[in-house]
Amino acid sequence: MAVGVAAIVRVIHAAWTRSLQRILAERGADDNIEAPRWPIQFSVGLLVLVLSGFGAIDARNAAVAQVYDPAHLGKPGMATTGELAMLRRMKYTTSPDALILGDPIAGAAYSEMIGGRKAVFPQLSTANADVVSQKLLTQRFHDIATDPEVCEVVRRLGITHFYEEEDGNYYNFMRSSRHPGLYNVDTSTGFELVDAGGTAKLWKITACGEVTPGGGREAFATGVTGGEN
Repeated sequence: MAVGVAAIVRVIHAAWTRSLQRILAERGADDNIEAPRWPIQFSVGLLVLVLSGFGAIDARNAAVAQVYDPAHLGKPGMATTGELAMLRRMKYTTSPDALILGDPIAGAAYSEMIGGRKAVFPQLSTANADVVSQKLLTQRFHDIATDPEVCEVVRRLGITHFYEEEDGNYYNFMRSSRHPGLYNVDTSTGFELVDAGGTAKLWKITACGEVTPGGGREAFATGVTGGEN
């Protein structure tokens, strides 16, 4: 890029110098002069900056649309139109202190920005401070009916709902390969259907008995820490 800009500056500078020398020669003045470089360097640099800036904006807009715009979903697209509608209804179908568990790369991450409800994993990285609980949920939540440790974490964190979505490709891998515990969950018992949209479903978790909701505005102010049992 720098080499290309330098070449453009040289070409423009040479042309400007020749033009300036011709004008001076026609006027009988000393034509042994060279045009200044800095105005050209400044102008070309500014032009490149503006053009690259707009190009970067277009690229960022396209990348965002692939994930967030249901009309332009690309490979990393995480939500369909029906699913987005379900997310928008979340503020009416769940209580303000609800806490949603689901695969963030399958749409559950939108629970916060669209649904207005706290999510256990609001970011695609599932990077929370409580690594032990995080790993148990992403690897073993589908064993909720038989693994008492799952319910221990559900109650401790105050997880009230499960955001279910079908498995599928995310870039070059299956979503379940990263978070297997959040797929193939038997929701026939221990769950109550709250809402559905597209292939996604929102379930209230009843398998763990009474759960004090762990969501709300102040939830995870310093990250998911796990707290005390």
